Amino acid sequence: MIDQGDQSVAEWVGSVLDGVEITFAPPARQVADKATVSVYLHDLLPASATTDNRRTPSLKLQLRYLITTAAKDPIEAHRMLGELVFSAMEHEEFQVDLEPLPAAAWQALNVAPAPAFLLRTLLIRPRQQTDRFVRQAVDLSASTVVTINGIVIGPGDLPIVNAHVEYPATGAVTRTDNKGLFHLVATPPSSEASSQFLIQAKGREQSVSVKPKEMQNQPIVIHFDVLEA
Repeated sequence: MIDQGDQSVAEWVGSVLDGVEITFAPPARQVADKATVSVYLHDLLPASATTDNRRTPSLKLQLRYLITTAAKDPIEAHRMLGELVFSAMEHEEFQVDLEPLPAAAWQALNVAPAPAFLLRTLLIRPRQQTDRFVRQAVDLSASTVVTINGIVIGPGDLPIVNAHVEYPATGAVTRTDNKGLFHLVATPPSSEASSQFLIQAKGREQSVSVKPKEMQNQPIVIHFDVLEA
């Protein structure tokens, strides 16, 4: 899009000075054989974002050009520069910087300091509007959670109190109460495979497999058979 800014400035120069040669190269060291205007893109400057009527932020920046003129007759070059700077001051889309270019900048361009001015123009690029509408139904099955209720019992069907109960499939963890009951909030199994529960109690650990049908008939009963040796 920067080339559009180049074209806009070039068209403006052509409307002010008829028949001049326009170049986007840096200012030349030698005297030009033909009346020439150098429109050199000096730098890019930030500009605050705008919002259009769709409330979509637009991207924008400032292009700053170094404008110099050259001709066989220095007076002609000066005349051209004067026509351009006063025209730019009246142009609604341009901003003129008349601060002298630092000597170091001229040195970097490898030319002697010359009469010039800096011309700013704004370049705007609208953002593409994001379609935020949902075009199809959202599958929430993967994020559905349920409460799994169960009881841990040991030999003689006695409840195991304060047992550590873990559902490794989701990392859900809880402990049994004084009746051996537990409640886990977890995602239910999505396949027909058995679900594994990890039980820790009385210094022992046991992995217990629970079938899908048992999961549907809550509370599930988990038999913890490994007790103290």
